[in-house]
Amino acid sequence: MIVLDKLEQALLAQFGGGDRPIHIITEPSNAMARREIRIIVTAQRLNNLDLMSDEVAFTPYELMLDLLISVRLSGGNSNKLLSGQAILHSTVLAEFLAKRLIVLTGVDEVLPDMSAELMPGWELKIVGDAELVQAKRLRSGFAGEQAGEEYEQHKTDLYTWREDWQASLAMTVHRVFPNPTLQHMTFINDNTGSAIEVPPQEA
Repeated sequence: MIVLDKLEQALLAQFGGGDRPIHIITEPSNAMARREIRIIVTAQRLNNLDLMSDEVAFTPYELMLDLLISVRLSGGNSNKLLSGQAILHSTVLAEFLAKRLIVLTGVDEVLPDMSAELMPGWELKIVGDAELVQAKRLRSGFAGEQAGEEYEQHKTDLYTWREDWQASLAMTVHRVFPNPTLQHMTFINDNTGSAIEVPPQEA
């Protein structure tokens, strides 16, 4: 979907600079990197929206894509390098996801309709922009941590820091349908009750 491509681009623009680039990966994927942000679509919801006018040829919906955004950094912690990177990424991620208005423009897309009996002119499409909403941190910490007095930590051990956020992408979907062809018009005389039918070419 175009909206996921746009989200990847927004995350890459925020975290992809410097001499230590980060990889943006949308699941499912076998790709792995020492520095990565993984996007997992966990659910979708389609809610009815009110019509602004009766004179429209579509039914509007709100589409909510629920996401898990997971940042993962791997490496040793010599000179507290990984600890510092984890604090930096956690702070920037919180500011980016929870404190900004993130609008993804240009996400318009006609969705393939899988109906075998689709009438001509009917289509389901995403329109307008998408907004990232309801961002919330779920968990944050290091894998590979050990507890106990007998455990000796070495500076060169490989660790993985991971922080997970949940969020939703909100966008508008239109079910477009063609207006039926006018077949005839019928006028009823209130006094006599008689009906007069007018063909469309004379209406």
